Amino acid sequence: MTLLYSQGLYLLLLLLPLIILFMLRMPRKRLDIATTAIWERIIPDAARQRRRLRTILSYVLQALLLILAAWACARPYLSKGAEKRNLVLVMDCSASMQATDVKGTENRFEAARTAALELVKEMGLGDRALVIRLAHTADILANFEPDPVVVRRALANLSPLDTRTNIAPVANLLSEVARGFDGVEIHFFTDAAFDRTRLDELEIEPAPQYHVYSDENATLNIGITQFRTRTNLDSDRDFEGIVAVKNFDNQPHKVNVLFHLDDVFVEEQSLELAAGEEKLHVFSKTLYGGGLLKAELEFVKDENAAGAAASDGRIEGADRFALDDVAWEVIPMPMISKVLLFSQEKRSFLESVLSANTNIRAYRLDEAKSAGDYDVDAVIYYDTPLPEALPDSHIVYINPKSRKAPKALLERIETPLVKGWNRNHPLMNYISLDNLLLARAWRVNSLDSLLGVPSDHRIAQTVIAESTSGPLILAGEHGRQKIVFMGFDPRESDLPFRVAFPVLVSNAVLWFQEDEKPKLTAPVKPGEPHTIEVSQSSTKELAIKDPSGNEHQVEIFDGRAVFIATGKCGAYQYELNGRKESFTVNLSDATESSISPLFEGETADEKETTQEQHGGKKIWPYLASLLLCGLVIESFLFHRRILF
Repeated sequence: MTLLYSQGLYLLLLLLPLIILFMLRMPRKRLDIATTAIWERIIPDAARQRRRLRTILSYVLQALLLILAAWACARPYLSKGAEKRNLVLVMDCSASMQATDVKGTENRFEAARTAALELVKEMGLGDRALVIRLAHTADILANFEPDPVVVRRALANLSPLDTRTNIAPVANLLSEVARGFDGVEIHFFTDAAFDRTRLDELEIEPAPQYHVYSDENATLNIGITQFRTRTNLDSDRDFEGIVAVKNFDNQPHKVNVLFHLDDVFVEEQSLELAAGEEKLHVFSKTLYGGGLLKAELEFVKDENAAGAAASDGRIEGADRFALDDVAWEVIPMPMISKVLLFSQEKRSFLESVLSANTNIRAYRLDEAKSAGDYDVDAVIYYDTPLPEALPDSHIVYINPKSRKAPKALLERIETPLVKGWNRNHPLMNYISLDNLLLARAWRVNSLDSLLGVPSDHRIAQTVIAESTSGPLILAGEHGRQKIVFMGFDPRESDLPFRVAFPVLVSNAVLWFQEDEKPKLTAPVKPGEPHTIEVSQSSTKELAIKDPSGNEHQVEIFDGRAVFIATGKCGAYQYELNGRKESFTVNLSDATESSISPLFEGETADEKETTQEQHGGKKIWPYLASLLLCGLVIESFLFHRRILF
């Protein structure tokens, strides 16, 4: 006989206070009476002896009950010397285990967990269990635990993730376990929706047992395999979406693709998909605002096939795997640039051009106030001289009147002819200067001298447009500052009558925003780490809220925050430098969306599952039964003593 928990014998120490209570029973109250003859007639001597015997028997029975309770808590086994087992339970927690094709359970994973718990019930004395979670990584949740309670608790805490199945880490772990332990029993609880070639190559003896929980006939799933956004091909400031939808079923189906931007309906597209077909749809409408763009599939029920669908157990009009029916993308919010215009005119036509641009917040001040320091993104000096100290913001200088530049740098050119322009520069996107009429222009050879830049901090200068006599439009970069120079007055040309002029102003603002503009980031795969650049933040931690609303504190190290808890699909939100930011996690995995099993379950021959064959026989259930019977007897004696 073996005790599983010998610490339970410490309950025997309670015998000491029980004996003390028996010896120090509450003394009876003494009363003086004239004679005992009456009492002797009422209570015969035999009755007194029986009462005393019942009292002693009650205390002896209490002591035996306490001994039985201590012995039961020690959990004794009758060991038969059978070989102890080392069980390895591999629980598939990948995304496909959320499929709802197993009857009687919520999903595949719940069916697999129920079967695993039944196997844990068979654990005998000396048996140990290793619980491994199979997903994008291999995680050990119970390391060869002998206590079935601990193993059951580990299984109860499991839940399916939104990640793909990665067999490589599990195969490496099982290879190490097989080398360290002889005769391990490996049990896979899975839906068999993965290629097990890597596992078969291990040649583990005995071979792993695969408990498969999926319906090979229930293949109904239509999912989003790709979802990305890109800048619109007609405008680099707008965006459009691209979504790929695949039918994984063996029958044709029809779905609607719904697009929402921050829960506001934008577009709906119907797709008819043949069996196994994948189609690509380009989101046609331009997105002028930013936010969270969601693509969602709506399954269209086939009324003609409703009667025939019941024969193979299919649920017509319902998708078996809902996780891949939704995907998200973050569309950057458009940047609004603050532009300050200095002009001699009280109402300049240039001010009207700026105000018409939705990406610009325009301000105008008189020439006399140009020496001030203003919190703006760009400053335009139109037909005014430059201040002594140039601002740190971007500069647009139109029709120069410089007080500092030598006359040699500002030569007058009459009726210049446009020779050409730089079509590759961002300033000239969608602009043509063919047959541009110019009355006169200023020829400037160097932006450094014109702007008074020291020789050791030269401006990287590019000619944007030039005439036969010299440059007309120049662009320069001085560190992070960008400069645009236009050497003529637009009013002395036909440029304001062309679409090219407001486009040129807009291109200049977009060029200024190029370094600060939020970039499109690719969605993260579930389980993969996501790096957030936070070099300009003064905080040491970044709070990230996951799709479930749980907040995670991520440490910032070397200007970066690496977030690894991406196991759930959806939008993750955080705040950085006072601005709300987000990134998305999408499944978008055709392999994981293919929920059909790739192999059948191979269970071993039926074995005896009694505890005698697995290492011993439990004794404590019988002791607990005796304890219950003893309590009934003690209760009977107690009440009999009171009543009789």
